[in-house]
Amino acid sequence: MPYLNNSVGQYGVQELGNLFLSVTGGKVFYVGTAGQLANYTDVGQGIANRLYPDVNTALGQCVSGRGDVIFVLPGYAENIAAANAWSNILATDVTIIGMGRGTNRPAFTWTAAASTLLMSAANMRILNCQMYLAGPHVNGAALTVAAPITVSAAGCEISGCRIFWGFDADQIVTVGITTTAAADDFKFNNDYCYAETAAVPTTTFLRLTGADFIEIDGTYISGPGSTTAIGPVQQLTTAGLGSKITNSIFQNRLAASTIAFTAIAGCTGVVDKCSFNVLAAGNGLTAASGLQVTNSKTANGASAGADTTG
Repeated sequence: MPYLNNSVGQYGVQELGNLFLSVTGGKVFYVGTAGQLANYTDVGQGIANRLYPDVNTALGQCVSGRGDVIFVLPGYAENIAAANAWSNILATDVTIIGMGRGTNRPAFTWTAAASTLLMSAANMRILNCQMYLAGPHVNGAALTVAAPITVSAAGCEISGCRIFWGFDADQIVTVGITTTAAADDFKFNNDYCYAETAAVPTTTFLRLTGADFIEIDGTYISGPGSTTAIGPVQQLTTAGLGSKITNSIFQNRLAASTIAFTAIAGCTGVVDKCSFNVLAAGNGLTAASGLQVTNSKTANGASAGADTTG
């Protein structure tokens, strides 16, 4: 999507200078510090009257079904420091959009083992943000964040984000992002997801549990799985139906890894134009899952790659 005046363009949102309007009819709110307002003097009270100091407070202003939009100002930083840190996620159809680009996008950092963000209202979207699920992506104190993000409502989305989920052997996640069986129609598009090779998760980065009609497109997920056969993406318990997984890269950098995407039997859907990268001989995607695979390759170590099977 095109960038406009230090923002990111999104469907249903119109930019007028640096002031944004939601053409869906929903209200528009802003998150930022008082000091950041100095960068927005040209819009007068347009932002100031709707500025909130953190995302949770802004979420408390939203109304279900209205299509409200929360813009988070460039350079904003917030710690996710407690369980259910955004407890005001109650309204449906809310979109949170980070303004800015690159490293100037808003940054959210999980700083405690039990800190969580629960996407529990339908059609909630988080777009164009930076997320540090295992603490800052620098050498620091030991931290294992058990369940940073859980998606448990239909129609939710995390797209256009940069997500770091492990830095070294003692700065890791147990399961980075979990979808429950209720998270149908989840979208995870154009995300850049990365963990250092030493940051082996207790289980996995992205766990898909029975949600149907999931869409993953243009996404890069690179880091170690917890074992050679459990990749950074793992399906568990209940097979997902109608998945659409396209134009994405899945890489398990664990030594001797054979699987980058751990699927289970009974799935339906398509995997098209994807790359599965592992360090030992293997298919990259768990075979016999039911997913129909086309135009996709698996590279073992430094090999050129062979056709991936479903």
